[in-house]
Amino acid sequence: MVQPPSGEKAAPQICQRLVSDGGFVLAWIGRREAQTGAIVPLCWSGTTAYDVEQIKLLAHAGEDNRDMAEAALTGAKTAVCNDYPAQSLALPGGQLAKDAGIGSAAAFPIQCGEAMAGVLCLYSSELDFFSGKEISLLEELAENVSSGLQHLEQEARQKAELSSERSFLRALMDNSWNLIYFKDLNSRFIRCSKGMYERFGTTHDEMVGKSDFDFFRLEHAQEAFDDEQNIIRTGQALVGKIEKETWKGSQDTWCITAKMPLRDDHGK
Repeated sequence: MVQPPSGEKAAPQICQRLVSDGGFVLAWIGRREAQTGAIVPLCWSGTTAYDVEQIKLLAHAGEDNRDMAEAALTGAKTAVCNDYPAQSLALPGGQLAKDAGIGSAAAFPIQCGEAMAGVLCLYSSELDFFSGKEISLLEELAENVSSGLQHLEQEARQKAELSSERSFLRALMDNSWNLIYFKDLNSRFIRCSKGMYERFGTTHDEMVGKSDFDFFRLEHAQEAFDDEQNIIRTGQALVGKIEKETWKGSQDTWCITAKMPLRDDHGK
């Protein structure tokens, strides 16, 4: 039987090793989606390539043609189908199962604390593969998946939060008339607001990669560059500085500037 790995990659590695070392046709781990209640595959591995929709089709071959993964999670106990071809013959995934050479399948609930956190689904090429001994070993394996599943759920939440933050930032940058911009370590523009690039008489893509030296005369461009390099060097923000902007080919303007360091995930 497969020795369960530990750490944040445990769940994907278990799927891979169940196929490569355990000889299963397909292994996947899923969890119930809070908004829809559907069981969503989080990671999987197979002897051939499968997509999410194919995996969902293969899940419909439990007792009385119920969703095998759903039965395992709802009942909080292992669901087994030891004659998968017979059970899946009339189902949408029947031909897919036949092509994959699936003989039997089982779904094992994954418990985290007192709650059911997810499900481990396995597919074998053999009929009647899942007997008492195999089921006991695989139920023990399912217990070791909980930490990896927690990491996958955390990763999914982080991706959702990051997507929301990007949407908020995009809405701000695309609709604000304030002059908002980001620069790299060489004081070149990497992103700016609509109000910024329209004020500079250009497009966003044309702004990217340019610096103040492309738009202002030397006296202002150099001063702004020196200020920004000092911020990068010291990490100290510059707030409320009154600046005279000396444009190339345009009248001078005045502004109040606030600049602060942009740090990466490591604080640099």
